[in-house]
Amino acid sequence: MLIQVPPTDCMRAREGVSARLDGELNELESAWLDLHLRECPDCRTFTAGISAAAGLARRAPLEPAPAGMFIPRRRHIAPPAVAATVAALAIAATTGMAFLLGQQVGQRSAAHAVGITQTTTRSGVRLDPGLFAALRSSHLTPGSNRRVVAV
Repeated sequence: MLIQVPPTDCMRAREGVSARLDGELNELESAWLDLHLRECPDCRTFTAGISAAAGLARRAPLEPAPAGMFIPRRRHIAPPAVAATVAALAIAATTGMAFLLGQQVGQRSAAHAVGITQTTTRSGVRLDPGLFAALRSSHLTPGSNRRVVAV
């Protein structure tokens, strides 16, 4: 377990030296730092060392970074036309499935509402309940010359 060490004047002074090198120290903090440095030889030694290191780093020539080192590879993104085509196909499939499901639900509810169940002929063809009711009505008789076409 880490135990937090309370800040001492020397720790504050060393942080202040770093802040002064970066130009981030205000007047009050700068006056306090100067007073501490007059009294503390260890902090004066630290200040001299860090000032020399910062000066060397700032005077060093800049080296160009290798171009390929920092550029990540871009992921391939599908062109908008492909994405639009996929979206259109998904919408068409969903709409078609909803239409077919609605047709089946509608046929079942119409058969239950009229009280007529679907009838299957001998050949296995299912008759629509509405068409079945029309065929049984007096308007369309099997002997008449009218033709009934189921779609």
